[in-house]
Parts: sequence; C-alpha cells; structure tokens
Amino acid sequence: MNHYFSYRLSPMLSKYIDCVWGEDFFNHPANRSRFHRIVPDNSVELVITEHAVERRLLTKGETQHFTSHLAGFKTRPQEIKLCRSCLLSIRFRPHGLYCLTGIKAQELVDQNLSPELIFGSDFKLFEEQLFETDNWPGRLELIEQYFRKRLARQLSGPDPLFEAFLQRLEAGKGNIPITQLAGYFNTSIKTLERKCTLHLGITPKKYSRLVRLFNALSTSEIPAGRSLTDIAYSNGYYDQMHFIKEVKYFTGMPPGSFFQQDLGIQQAIFS
Repeated sequence: MNHYFSYRLSPMLSKYIDCVWGEDFFNHPANRSRFHRIVPDNSVELVITEHAVERRLLTKGETQHFTSHLAGFKTRPQEIKLCRSCLLSIRFRPHGLYCLTGIKAQELVDQNLSPELIFGSDFKLFEEQLFETDNWPGRLELIEQYFRKRLARQLSGPDPLFEAFLQRLEAGKGNIPITQLAGYFNTSIKTLERKCTLHLGITPKKYSRLVRLFNALSTSEIPAGRSLTDIAYSNGYYDQMHFIKEVKYFTGMPPGSFFQQDLGIQQAIFS
C-alpha cells in the first residue's frame, strides 16, 4: 500500500508551490530494487533525501545518481530507483521555480540537477535543518521561511498577463487555441511564446498538449463502458489515433498500457 500525504503552504507561496508531500512507497522492499517509470505530470520537484536516487533518462540512455536533487519540468518519460523513501518533496507549480529563483526555465526542462546549482550555497543549511527536524510542523515552517525569503529577494514581481494566461489555459484543459488566447488577452502569439519559454521552458502550444494529456490520463483505469475513442474525443483530440500518438510521445507507451500499469509513486497525482 502506498501511503501518500501532502501539505499546503501559505496562500502567498501556494501560487508557486503546489504542495509539500511524502510517501512510504520506497520503504517497501518490493519497490526498492527496480526502476519505476515517471511520466510528465506538469510539475517541478525538489526532492530532499539522504539516500541514493537513480534517474534514468530514457530518451538519452543515461543514468544519473543523486541524493537531494531538483527534477525539472518533464516532457519525456524517465525511470527512477530509490533505496528508501525520501524525507519529503516540494512540488512546484510549472512556473513557480522561475518566480522563486529567476532561473530561466528552459535550462531545467527534462533535467535533474543538484539543488545548489539552482538555490545557491544557502541550500545546504536549509537541507541540514530539514534533516534535523523530526516533525512535520517544524519542517513546513522551515520551508515556509526559506521560500518566503527567496520570494522577497526577487527583483521582478509576478507577471499578471502570464499568470492570467496560464490560469485560462489550464481551466480550458489545454483545448483553447493559442490564437484565441492571444486574442482574448489582446497580445501577440510571439509575446505568449516568449513568456512561456521564460517561465515554463516550453512553448504555449506544447504546454497545452501536456495539460490536455494530463487531464486525459488522470484516472487510474479506463472507466467502465468507455473506450479510448471516448476518452480521446472528450479531451479534445481529433480521433483515437491522435490520442494514442500523443500518449506514446510523452509517456513512451500506448494509452492501454498506461491505464493498466501500476502508477506507483505517481498514483496520487493521476488519480
């Protein structure tokens, strides 16, 4: 049984950090000694752990080894193997890390990096304090303080146009044409592309595809009485083949296989 739990931070930080979460999935012996597939889930994760983590980039054929690390925005599947569950993970909203660090998001897409490269030398003290704190209220307070300070350091404030655009795109589940969104906000497609590349690291069109895919896959199995064609049409795909092609591209497997597999560590995200 995968025990997953999550906590929200203050409204000030919740605009940028979706949640702080933990699990005991990798404390079960059967889950430790094998790789688990991780597919794009429209998040950026800061993983805090003292234990070994392996991440295999399937499209590059290389394996990286970490303890604590930053997993950037994913557009392609990866595989991970852990020897024990992490202390905790901080899940950022897709654009949240840029707002808190000023790091150009395109540098983080499909990358896994040492946190010091993103947050600087003060990250080590923050990490040590988390390891030394044995209760969740204390850890959450440390996280709140750390990221409030980071937010206060940023020279540029929020981008109202981009945030309104992102909210409307996500509310439309990735099915509103970018030309229509540009017209709605009385701006150009090039402006939206520039803002998305800066904040998300990818184009608005690609993010729309990922939002639509996430909504289509956010069920633990194919609902009774529904076919892949039903799911495709109800989520804005041209037809079943269009849906299959998109799922294969982003997850590395056909939708039937995705719905049948044990989602493991991502079960709570896609349910």
